[in-house]
Amino acid sequence: MPFRGIAQEIPIKYTPDDQEALQQYLTKITNQKIATYQGSYRKQAEEHWKKRTEHFLDKITDSVFLFDQEITTELQPILDEIYTSNTEIDPSNFRFFINQSPVPNAACYGNGVFDINNGLFSLTETDAELAFILCHEIAHYQLNHVELAVEQYFDALESKEGKAKIKAIYKERYGRTTKALEFFKDFEYAQYETSRKAESEADSLGLLYFKKTKYDGSASMKILAKLDFEDKAILDAPIAIEKHLNTQEYPFKSAWLKKEDNTLFDLDEVSNDYAFDKDSLKTHPDIPKRLEILKASLNTSEISGEAKLLSRVKLRSQQNSITAAMDNNKLDVALYFLLSFYNSEKLDAETYYFKTALLLRKLYESKKGHTLGKHVAPISPFSDEEQLNAIRRFYENIELKHLRKLGYWFCIENKEHFPSEEEYNTIFKFFKSLNPNIQSK
Repeated sequence: MPFRGIAQEIPIKYTPDDQEALQQYLTKITNQKIATYQGSYRKQAEEHWKKRTEHFLDKITDSVFLFDQEITTELQPILDEIYTSNTEIDPSNFRFFINQSPVPNAACYGNGVFDINNGLFSLTETDAELAFILCHEIAHYQLNHVELAVEQYFDALESKEGKAKIKAIYKERYGRTTKALEFFKDFEYAQYETSRKAESEADSLGLLYFKKTKYDGSASMKILAKLDFEDKAILDAPIAIEKHLNTQEYPFKSAWLKKEDNTLFDLDEVSNDYAFDKDSLKTHPDIPKRLEILKASLNTSEISGEAKLLSRVKLRSQQNSITAAMDNNKLDVALYFLLSFYNSEKLDAETYYFKTALLLRKLYESKKGHTLGKHVAPISPFSDEEQLNAIRRFYENIELKHLRKLGYWFCIENKEHFPSEEEYNTIFKFFKSLNPNIQSK
C-alpha cells in the first residue's frame, strides 16, 4: 500500500530534542572508553575517542541523522527481543541512530553508538531480517572489533617498529615515495585482512544471538544475500523519466536525455556514488562464502516460516528518503526516489505529483541561480548509475525556456492529482508567472 504523504507528512527532524542529554551521553561513553583502555597507547587512545566523539557531533550538526520517533518506536520491540533473549548483552549504553544515507548498511562505532542507514529499511522485508543485522552489529561491539582495529592502527604507526620504518623511509634519498606507498599498502592490506576476519566473527556470534530470538532463522541468509551487490549501484530501479515527465501539450524531448560522446574514455572501470560502501566491500569476505558458513550453522527447522512485514517502518523511511533529498537539495536523488517509488506503487499520486512539481520548481530556481552544480553530482563516464545519470543528463540538457513550459503543463494536466487547491496554486502560480503568453485551459 502506498504511503500518503502530504496531509499526514511529519517534517523530518535533523536535530534531537534531547541535545543536552545526548551530549552528556556521548561524554559519558567516551570517558568510559578512555578509562577502561588496557593497551599501550593511552595518550593516542584518549585523543582518538575524543576526536571520534567530536566527529559524531559534527555529523549531527551537518544533519546526517534523522531523529524519527516513529521509526525508533517501531525498532524498539525488535531490540527488546534481542536483549531479553540474550541476557549476556548489556544494552545500557547502546543508542541507535538513523543515518539518512540511501545505501543499505549499518555500523558499530565501538562505544555503544550504532547507526542504521535509512536505505537499509528499503532492502529488509521483515522484522527478522532487520533483527539479524542488529545482532551482527551488536556482535561487533561485544567482540571489541573497533578497539582491536584502533590498536592495530597504533601498532603500525605509533609503535617503535612502525616509527622506525617511517623514519627510515624519510631518510631515503631516492625512491622515498615508492617506499612510502608500499608501506601504507601493506598496512591497508593487514587492516583489510583483520576486517574480513571481524565480519566472519560478527556473523557467527550474531547468528548465535539471532537463533535465541523468536525470529525465523532463514532471515539471516535472506538479508545477507540481498547485500551481495558486488559493487553495483544501489539506486538502479528503472524510472522511465521520459514517460512520467511527458505532457500532451509539451511532450518530452529526446534531446533532454542525449548522451555526450565519451569514446575518449575507453575504460571498463566504473565508479558509483551510491554503490554499497566501496571501502567496506574490500574488507568484507565474499557474501557467498559467508552464506555457506551461515547455512552450515542453521538447522532445516530454522529455515522456514514467515515473519511480520516492516510495513510502517518501510513507508516512513521511503517518505524520509524523498523529504531528506529535497531538504538537502539533492535534486537528482529526490527525483529518483519520486519516480521509482511511484513506479512500484509505493507512493500515492497526490504526493507524487505535488512533490514532482515542487522539484521542477526547485530545479528551475537552481539552474537560473547557477547553483545546480553545488548539489547534483556531475555525469561520470565511468559510472554505471544509469538511472541517476539519466536524471542528471535531463537536468543538464534541459534549458530554462523548456523547463518553465514543462513545469507549467505538468501542473495544468495533472491538477486533479494534487492534494488540494492551495498546494496546487503554490506551484502553478510560479510557473504561470514564467509563461505569461500561454493561455490556461
